[in-house]
Amino acid sequence: MKWLGPIFALLILTASLPASATTFEEAVALYDDKNYNAAFAIVRPLAEQGNVDAQAMLASLYETGRGTERNMDQAVNWYG
Repeated sequence: MKWLGPIFALLILTASLPASATTFEEAVALYDDKNYNAAFAIVRPLAEQGNVDAQAMLASLYETGRGTERNMDQAVNWYG
């Protein structure tokens, strides 16, 4: 029964991890597969929620015009 405490703590820690971590990793995988439209669709809401990695990727997508129209104003805004 001593092992129940650590397992319970691990379950709570795992449950508290942000769901966006997996979703951002999916966006990176899509980007790596050159599926920029799908990566943009995932990364935009994450960036708006404050995910700094997603903000940097979104800025890059705007800067290069991958998955969206090239927009330097938006790129600068998200790099900000």
